[in-house]
Amino acid sequence: MRFSFEHPAVVTGKWENGHVRRELVRVAADFEIAEYSSEEAPRTFTVRDLSTELCKTIRTLDKGHYMRWRYDEPSSSFGSDSQLLRSIYNGKMLDFQAIGALVSDEIKRVQKITQYKEIENTSRRPLKRELEVGLDTLEVSCMKAPILKNWQWLGPDVQQELSDWRDRIGAVLANIILVDGIPHMRTFEPCHRVRHTTTFNGRVGDIEAYSALVYTAEPDRTSFDPKTGLENLGGNALMIGTHYFAATERPEAFRFAEESGWGVGSLRHEIEVHDESAVGLDFLEMETVRHARILHDRAGTMLEHVKDRDGVDIYCGQAVDTEMMRSQIEALRASLLDWQSERKGTDELASPFEDLLEHVMHWEDARPTKSSFGLPEQMASFKVREDMSPVIVAPIAGATPCA
Repeated sequence: MRFSFEHPAVVTGKWENGHVRRELVRVAADFEIAEYSSEEAPRTFTVRDLSTELCKTIRTLDKGHYMRWRYDEPSSSFGSDSQLLRSIYNGKMLDFQAIGALVSDEIKRVQKITQYKEIENTSRRPLKRELEVGLDTLEVSCMKAPILKNWQWLGPDVQQELSDWRDRIGAVLANIILVDGIPHMRTFEPCHRVRHTTTFNGRVGDIEAYSALVYTAEPDRTSFDPKTGLENLGGNALMIGTHYFAATERPEAFRFAEESGWGVGSLRHEIEVHDESAVGLDFLEMETVRHARILHDRAGTMLEHVKDRDGVDIYCGQAVDTEMMRSQIEALRASLLDWQSERKGTDELASPFEDLLEHVMHWEDARPTKSSFGLPEQMASFKVREDMSPVIVAPIAGATPCA
């Protein structure tokens, strides 16, 4: 489907005094929204909210997952007042970076590299009705920026800048497909989340539907922390009191809830798997990596709270070995970097993980007050998760099979 769209772009030139001039503008362009039949993009998951009976339908195409858009009528989804169009700008109800975030990133980039930090036309005040539908200043500015004209102040690179912005916008819109004429949005693989909570009746486990966004910020885009080189995770990745299981691992999620002692206080969602081959992630592997990241993060935070007292490093009143801690943190970081580049299992994480965990637990013992559920309890529950995994015994080369 051809989609005509006035997209934002930042163009540069010069003011009369010779200083760099940057302006946010709009440019008309045509984009193609890929179309498929339901046979080409079959339904693979249905996520059902048991309290409201609302369902999310997910289809899979070339190992990518797409969720049916249910906030507009299909015939009006690409209209000027549609929720889909607003979401393309503000990112709400989407699992991928929206246009407003692209422009925000450009503003931040410019502020870092030049003394001429202003980008004109980025501060339009939203109207009341625009605020009511969830649009902020920058998003409204993107939607209402001046249409690009052949202004004399434009620089010689304007066509390259426009091409670059068209590519960026095209990458956003590539997350949308039509299946039998109905919009579907790129999304994450659904999964089960077991969550540790405290309730009035003493049951402390909830099982609910979540998604693999916990392991990465966007479905098809990996970004990295410039300080550590580690992949940026989803917003709740380092939160303790959670474990994640594949959509096909519902029995395992229940078993874990019981064996960990968390119990099952409520079941909020149901995931129906229509095609098990659509489950692409090894969740035990991803959970192992996530727990290594939790440990790496916690150890770094501990170091930040070390005090020097007469040349002795002190943490919570206890003398500690910060050099060993730093060395173990670096060893785990190096193993995580190897895993990121290879993605061939987590065996190499085991030794640095255990070494750092033992040291961190020693430091944890010095804390004067402890929460009812903290890092020790999270790591203990992960041990339960590991012990649940099947043991695969590889045959010894040259051994004679039993008769």
